[in-house]
Amino acid sequence: MVHELAAFAWNLNKIHSLPEGVFSPGILFPHRVMFAHDKNNTKFANLDLTYYEEYVGKYFSSIPPAYESVWLTSGRLAQVIEGDGKRRVFAIGNYIKQRLLFPVQQWASEVLSRIPTDGMFDQEKAIRRLRMKGFKSVYSFDLKSATDRWPLGLICDLMSMIWGPTFANAIVNGALGLNTFFLGPPMVRRPSEVSFLAGQAPGFYGSWTLFALSHHYIIWLAALQAYPDRKSPFLDYAVLGDDVVICDSLVAYHYRNLLEELGVTISIKKSLISESGALEFAKRFWVKGIQVDLSPISVKALMVSRTCIGIAQLAYRYNIGKLSVIQRLYGAGYRVRARLMTTQSYTWERLKAVVSKSGGPNQLPLELWLGRGYPLNPYLKGRLVDFLFEELYLKQLKMFPDEMVFDGQREHLERTLLRRWMQQWLEWVRYYHTLRMKGDVSISDFFQMPICQTSWKPENNFDINILKFGLLWQCYDAAGGWSYDWCPAWVLDSKEIRTTGWIHGGATGSDFLMELDGYNQPVKKRRGS
Repeated sequence: MVHELAAFAWNLNKIHSLPEGVFSPGILFPHRVMFAHDKNNTKFANLDLTYYEEYVGKYFSSIPPAYESVWLTSGRLAQVIEGDGKRRVFAIGNYIKQRLLFPVQQWASEVLSRIPTDGMFDQEKAIRRLRMKGFKSVYSFDLKSATDRWPLGLICDLMSMIWGPTFANAIVNGALGLNTFFLGPPMVRRPSEVSFLAGQAPGFYGSWTLFALSHHYIIWLAALQAYPDRKSPFLDYAVLGDDVVICDSLVAYHYRNLLEELGVTISIKKSLISESGALEFAKRFWVKGIQVDLSPISVKALMVSRTCIGIAQLAYRYNIGKLSVIQRLYGAGYRVRARLMTTQSYTWERLKAVVSKSGGPNQLPLELWLGRGYPLNPYLKGRLVDFLFEELYLKQLKMFPDEMVFDGQREHLERTLLRRWMQQWLEWVRYYHTLRMKGDVSISDFFQMPICQTSWKPENNFDINILKFGLLWQCYDAAGGWSYDWCPAWVLDSKEIRTTGWIHGGATGSDFLMELDGYNQPVKKRRGS
């Protein structure tokens, strides 16, 4: 952490040495709530910069001289080799800068989630709107190295219109643009220090989301140039990062001209321009007026999905709703698929259960899924609720021993690790007791419970998903074979309960049991009879 602070302070010293026009990322350091299109944003940004320089910056400036022999950079470049032979380079950024940019990432993600034509959070949503209209003239453009070549000035102009020039400059140019990265083996033979002259390094918080937001801005500008008198927003397009589909020839023409002015190249050979409604978006291929999905299932996906859960996820990803096809992908022959509607072996019954689980393509509510398509028996539901309360019962936190804490580290641990751990545990306590006080408890409520690890020992590997996964299948197995109207005898009405012939006896009335063998209670006779 100290090395990260030194690298951050070293980067800020370089930024502060530049001519005026680039604002320091120190503006992002103070904790403040800001609102978009607020005329006071520039005033607040200047106040935050003053606060940083007077109270924080002078301490940070004293750190880099102690690291003169250490190579200080804003991060390092790494790579990932994909299956199709592509090599994607990304940045592992400085921790301090990442924390400062995280609120920007959250804000931009929230904005993108509210744009109906964006597919970042739901790829199908962006295409679903276009499919309903059945467009024939479709333009699917492929951008060459869009994230690397996309001008930072465009993003800065967009952010300036929303947050003001000072705050926008600190985010885009100060935090995202002015960075140097360590580049070493195996990417190159000799270690070196590099920087991006155009675009930005993918990997920083806000890098991808701000790029996607500015991509929408370019399409809106193209629509404005194409239809200056248009009053309603242009929605006949879909965007997912650098993937774009435009269903209007005039807007597509102005879009290409704008990208040419920005210096972003469109690969015509990889683009798909169709007059019959064919498009390629997010690795999916649609034809016939965007009505038929011809996207292939990769062999790699089939090879790695050899488990019950893997096949179910594959069916969900490619929207395979036919159960016989799913069983065929899992290796079933014609004999197994011929008995699809009857009771099959344990393997195929478990596959049916996973495919029909809540969230799958043939989704069922959780309690209907547990009941195999039928409502849960009320008595069984009560037993399952009691079982889950017992399994998820609160446990005390087991803190690490005092001798394991070094001198001077206790306060730091209490402010970071212990505080967050205690917050998670208190959230568990609150949720558990709220559920206990609830009148009608649902089975699904238990699988939303915020459980946390209770022991400090690293060997106790705790995974909340594995815990809930096991409880889910225990409930599923326990619910098998119960009819809806079954009920134990002692729950029936007292008039329907038959005596067993045994009663308690003794002085206290509960000393021993005695059998009523041949005993008939005398019937009282009426007087005069």
